Amino acid sequence: MDAKSYCDGLNNGLVGWKAKLYDTIRKMDSLKGHQKETVQQIVDNLNQVIDDLDTRIERLASECPVDFTTDRDEIDGRLDHLEKGWKKVYGIFGEEEYGVGGA
Repeated sequence: MDAKSYCDGLNNGLVGWKAKLYDTIRKMDSLKGHQKETVQQIVDNLNQVIDDLDTRIERLASECPVDFTTDRDEIDGRLDHLEKGWKKVYGIFGEEEYGVGGA
């Protein structure tokens, strides 16, 4: 798989993550006090991860390096961080399903 195909697939996945975050932000209105503050901090962190991923993906797609193993490893680590944060958010909501395929 070349960098362009990899980035196209990641970009499509990020669109889904962004939609999930927007839904979560709407759900936050039902929370009170400490729960709301905790979720807000996690959501802010997840938004930063998504912004970082957007930047990395754009760069990779435009540069199309032959060997993008290091970038892929860093992106995969950020995606793992994103999924773990997502599970924390849904734990606060008290929901068993995380809204993430396979999670």
